[in-house]
Amino acid sequence: MDQSLGNSEAVRLAQASDWKSLQRLLERDPSMAKQRGDHGMLPIHWACTVRRVPLSLVAKLLQAYPEGVQVKNGGQLLPLHIAIRARVQASCLRKLVRAYPEAVSERTPDGISALKMAQDIGLDVDCLKVLYRAQERTSLIQQHKGEHSSSCDRRNAEFELKRGMSEQEEGEAFGIKRPKMKTWSGLMLLYRSLLWEILILAGSFMSVMMGS
Repeated sequence: MDQSLGNSEAVRLAQASDWKSLQRLLERDPSMAKQRGDHGMLPIHWACTVRRVPLSLVAKLLQAYPEGVQVKNGGQLLPLHIAIRARVQASCLRKLVRAYPEAVSERTPDGISALKMAQDIGLDVDCLKVLYRAQERTSLIQQHKGEHSSSCDRRNAEFELKRGMSEQEEGEAFGIKRPKMKTWSGLMLLYRSLLWEILILAGSFMSVMMGS
């Protein structure tokens, strides 16, 4: 559970860029990574304001509070947004997007995505590669989810159709009238049944006419 205790010890150390002391504190008490200070800043937000923050510290913060990379500060900025503005190293960006790939598409209050911000700022090629790859992974994951969802929908539709036909046949065998099904398969069965009755009536009518 996130804590908001003003400028806690962890926040003060992060704000002062006292990385060694902060890392020792996290080793003693990992929950300190969840503490927010002024402007809703977590220690990881402060760490991302420094261009050459130690990667070991970023890793420790992510390990102590994995969800922190998804938390926006009071200005509605993710750690990735702040890191891009600070022009951090590609290796730092890589750790952030591995923990939360969707961050590359998250928008700032100005409506600019993290990737677009990086392009506008003019980050180096290595940094942009990291962000592009994260976006590609996110797109593939979303595409896979969409295909999986469509496949599930098709299987569910086939199951409903088979179940509807099975229930209808079972009802006819035992002389039970099933309530009308609200599914598309139920409507199709009803339509076919009515059409069959109409054809029978039409045949009977023609027989009577021909006999007379």
